[in-house]
Amino acid sequence: MDDIIDMLAAEGMFTAFIAIARRSGVESILRGAGPLTLFVPPDPAFSPLPPVHERVFMLNHMVSGRYTAADLMSLDAHRQSSYNGHKVHHSACGAVFRLPAAQ
Repeated sequence: MDDIIDMLAAEGMFTAFIAIARRSGVESILRGAGPLTLFVPPDPAFSPLPPVHERVFMLNHMVSGRYTAADLMSLDAHRQSSYNGHKVHHSACGAVFRLPAAQ
């Protein structure tokens, strides 16, 4: 079975995210058994990110556990903790979930 990195690579629009995952040392987490939920911005959403912030960026976009879109829409699921331990606040517009830019 493909892991998260393989699935993102197959989509072809997440190359920046995959590159940051590799450079920041979290690729092994994404290739692991999980479960985890990943908030992945497509390539056009990226601006240059200083290397010192890449690992923090990655860990702030990863949530332990498996959440479906329906789970994320529920009131109780609006504040999961990221792998960094920060609360992840998100909003949804259809099937698109947004994290605040400050995260």
